[in-house]
Amino acid sequence: MSKFIHACVDGQSVEGRITSLSVNDITVEITRPFVGISAGLHIPGFALFLYRYEQDGKLTPHGRKTAQQLLVELYQACCFCEANEEAVLAECDQLRARSRWLLLSAAWHQIDWSGLSWYELPLWLVLVLGTDLQLVSECREVIRERFGVWLPESLVRRLLGS
Repeated sequence: MSKFIHACVDGQSVEGRITSLSVNDITVEITRPFVGISAGLHIPGFALFLYRYEQDGKLTPHGRKTAQQLLVELYQACCFCEANEEAVLAECDQLRARSRWLLLSAAWHQIDWSGLSWYELPLWLVLVLGTDLQLVSECREVIRERFGVWLPESLVRRLLGS
C-alpha cells in the first residue's frame, strides 16, 4: 500500500506516502524534502464508530486529514533536528553513553551464567547488547523536556545511529 500525499508548510512543498493503512492504523513516511522518517497513529477499537482511516479499501476524509497532519509533523520535526542538530546530537550522545553502560551493567549482573544453556547464550547477547527501545524512549523524552518537541521514533533512531 503506497498512496502519495502532499502538504504545503510555510510555502515549502512537502511530499510523503502512506505506507500502512487499515481501519484503525495509519503510517506516513516523508519523501521530500526529507527522506525515510515515518510516524503512525492508531484509533482504539472503542472509537471506530466515530472515526476510521480506511473504509472499503479507500482512504476516508478523516484518514486523509490525519495523513496530512502526520506529514506536516514529520516535516516540522525534521526541520527542528536540522536547525538544532548539534544540540540534539549532544543530548543523544550524552544519554547514549550514560544509558548503555547502565543497561548493560544491570542486564549483565542479572544473568546466571552457570545455568545458561548453549542455545540461550545468543538470546541473552541479543537482549543485552541489542535492546535499544529503552534508550530510544529515554532520548525522545529528554528531547521533549529540553526542547519541547516530540520527535518520531524513526528520527530518534537515526540520530542515535549517527
